[in-house]
Amino acid sequence: MMAQCNFDCIAGRDVCGWAWNPASPTEPVSIRVLIDGQLVAEGPTGSHQPYLQAAGIGQGNYAFFIPLPGSHLDGHAGELVLAGSEGAPLYGTPVRLLLPDMRFRPVPPAPVSPSLDLAVVVAIVKDEAPYLLEWIAHHR
Repeated sequence: MMAQCNFDCIAGRDVCGWAWNPASPTEPVSIRVLIDGQLVAEGPTGSHQPYLQAAGIGQGNYAFFIPLPGSHLDGHAGELVLAGSEGAPLYGTPVRLLLPDMRFRPVPPAPVSPSLDLAVVVAIVKDEAPYLLEWIAHHR
């Protein structure tokens, strides 16, 4: 019997969905991730999801979360295909989508305005000048 499967979404770096083979429900299903026809990742099912069990899909241990390689998290549009162990595309694929852009970009440092900081300090000292001398004399 062929595996029953579905592509759910891309969440962060992970491709998510579920797949199971009712003929051998204890065996994980191998999932292959292809982007624009190129195999980029693969992984097994095996994560528990209560919604699967509630829907009558075995014990619910058939979800997968397969991380995409960083080289494909660049914000480009592509065709995503998830294939099961038989090579057939999962239900819901192929799908054309915009892959998330998760490349590292350093944040530039915030501009510092030393004149403003100095002006604040001078204003505070100016207002507190009479008390400053008293404080110094007291703490000698």
